[in-house]
Amino acid sequence: MAAGMGRVIRHDLMCTDPAAGAEFYAALFGWSVTELRVMGMTIRRLSAGTRVVGAVMPFDKAAGFPSHWVPYMLVASVDDTCARVAELGGEICMGGFDIPPGRFALAGDPAGALFSPFTPRELPDDPPPGRMEPGTFCWDELLTPDPGAAVRFYRQLFGWDERTETMAGGEEYAVLTEGSRPRAGVMRMPPGAHVRPSWLSYVATTDTDATAARAASLGAKVTTGPADIPGVGRFAVLADPTGARFALLAASG
Repeated sequence: MAAGMGRVIRHDLMCTDPAAGAEFYAALFGWSVTELRVMGMTIRRLSAGTRVVGAVMPFDKAAGFPSHWVPYMLVASVDDTCARVAELGGEICMGGFDIPPGRFALAGDPAGALFSPFTPRELPDDPPPGRMEPGTFCWDELLTPDPGAAVRFYRQLFGWDERTETMAGGEEYAVLTEGSRPRAGVMRMPPGAHVRPSWLSYVATTDTDATAARAASLGAKVTTGPADIPGVGRFAVLADPTGARFALLAASG
């Protein structure tokens, strides 16, 4: 399998109120917003400086769950990946489709967590490990009821390796790696969690507490933290004003 397969290279916000979602993230992170007409609808491209981080896409609340971020994972062939997803017990929610940035699909893993296989027209740089540019996505973590099954699925899909770490509370945390390069995390959903299996995307910041407070002043809800992760940094988990969950992370040191 080619190097870099499966790495997350952009994030799209599927949003029940796209205008409000774009306004919130522009105010919080200073992202610029550009409106485009794609597939007969208005999308709002999000950029941190000259770097496109993703887009805000309209999402019908009739689906029965709130707005959510979807990670776009690099693949050599969207259509071949969709076939493999189905073979491994996942679901294809929307088959391969061409958009200006490239070709993508919308898939669900066996537990229902959504992600997008994506082949871009222009491949973005793969930042060096540990580099966290404030205001950009820096990590993706899967919350799922069966971490073992999820690890097997993504390892088979992308050829990743795995290492297991133990969190402060004794719960295991799986790090999916490409060689020695961390690509994503997998953890068990907390007991009593009222969210569907999903990917949680982290945005880098220099001050988690201040950024979380700023988010709250803009209408977000802080659902976890801020708290320290030994050896990693300080994090918080929030829900934006439209219900989409995201996390903040300020690296240690």
